[in-house]
Amino acid sequence: MTADRQIDPGGLKALAHPLRVRILGILDDVGEATASGLGEILDESSGSMSYHLRQLAKHGFVEDIPGKGSARERWWRAPIDGWTIGPDAFAATSPQAVDIVNAEFIGKLADRMARSLAEIATDKSEWRRDKMWRSSFTELTVEEMRAFIDEANAVVDKYAQRPAHPGSKRVSIDVIAAPISGQDRDRE
Repeated sequence: MTADRQIDPGGLKALAHPLRVRILGILDDVGEATASGLGEILDESSGSMSYHLRQLAKHGFVEDIPGKGSARERWWRAPIDGWTIGPDAFAATSPQAVDIVNAEFIGKLADRMARSLAEIATDKSEWRRDKMWRSSFTELTVEEMRAFIDEANAVVDKYAQRPAHPGSKRVSIDVIAAPISGQDRDRE
């Protein structure tokens, strides 16, 4: 199982702010940034960014980068070991907060996917062929689903915790595995 941080209901509630989700989206894309840099991108004050970054850090969504920056200018990133919001946190949080988080994350993911797919037609680099969007469907038991999740996490962890190195680019890896909603009974 992945070593990422489990976000509790308080963390999910803290995340239920569109600006905080946008901050996370930028850090996902650029890797690291200062409050001032994020403020410029989002047209917000560095003070506002600092406040929101501290709230995100309090709940494990971001961390300051050890040894980088100064007392006046801290650099922030998403935790190297990632984070997970489990079903218990969603169940214990208000529906409005869950709706905000879901809408923002789904929008961020859809935007990233749309940009990536649009670039395929114009990308002339060696990276053109090295993009993947796979959608598959299968039938699994709860035990098989848990095994799949553990295996998928192991593969993601193998690559996700590596530092940048010559020739590397920041890559988004998004894995979604969930029973299709609307199924009112298990298969016999």
